Amino acid sequence: MTAQMLQPKNYEMFTKEGNRRVSYFVEKIKIEINNWSDSFLYRELSQEMDRAMYDGYPEVWDTVVRENIIGELERHTGRNLTIYWF
Repeated sequence: MTAQMLQPKNYEMFTKEGNRRVSYFVEKIKIEINNWSDSFLYRELSQEMDRAMYDGYPEVWDTVVRENIIGELERHTGRNLTIYWF
């Protein structure tokens, strides 16, 4: 799976490409999340978000984007997660 192949969800990024970038790493995380502790999840999520930021998508750290990411992961797992892990 590549970011170009994925039908992006709207994470409130500024561009379709930004939503595609976030969709890619969220889907990647969803594959393994049930095997991860919250602290490990937040570390992996931070690393993916930092990569997106350095790739030209700094809005990935905006509150609304984090809320959408965490909401998607909560729906997938049934866990209660926070947007204030950093």
